[in-house]
Amino acid sequence: MKKKLFSLCATGLVLLGLTACSTTSKESTSASSSEASSSSTVASSTTESSKTVLKESTVTYLTDEEIQNIATIGDFKAAFKSLMDSYIADFEELIAQLPEEQQGTLLETRDQLVVSLEEQYALLDQQFAVIGGDETEIPADVKDMLLTTVTTVRDQLKSAMDSARSQVEELLQ
Repeated sequence: MKKKLFSLCATGLVLLGLTACSTTSKESTSASSSEASSSSTVASSTTESSKTVLKESTVTYLTDEEIQNIATIGDFKAAFKSLMDSYIADFEELIAQLPEEQQGTLLETRDQLVVSLEEQYALLDQQFAVIGGDETEIPADVKDMLLTTVTTVRDQLKSAMDSARSQVEELLQ
């Protein structure tokens, strides 16, 4: 029974990664449409072009060591929350680098993302409550699967933000 519940919790974490991927797609589409209108204005008013380079992210995601140290339900929930917070901070950092007129749509997307992630966290919390409290040790037979899932989601979130940065950079040219 517990093994099945831990699998459900891992599924919640995978949803976080999928949310990131879908948000990146929406983000580039939103930035693209607002950039299309402003780039035609810029192109007609100037003949000089400058290459916009976004700053590298300063957000730190979970390290492999931190992931390997997950031992309890509380540790897992804290890792999930850390991934959420890092992704949102990375997203906000990207938005802050955009011209103000292009931030609006992405701020709306960020707000929707925050709501979605909070709902996923609440669902995860409910699923874990059935298994036990935060001090409950994660059984050895499911621990590897959960740690692999956390690592995969972390990598997906970082990749989604790298992709978003690249797409936004291209749109700003």
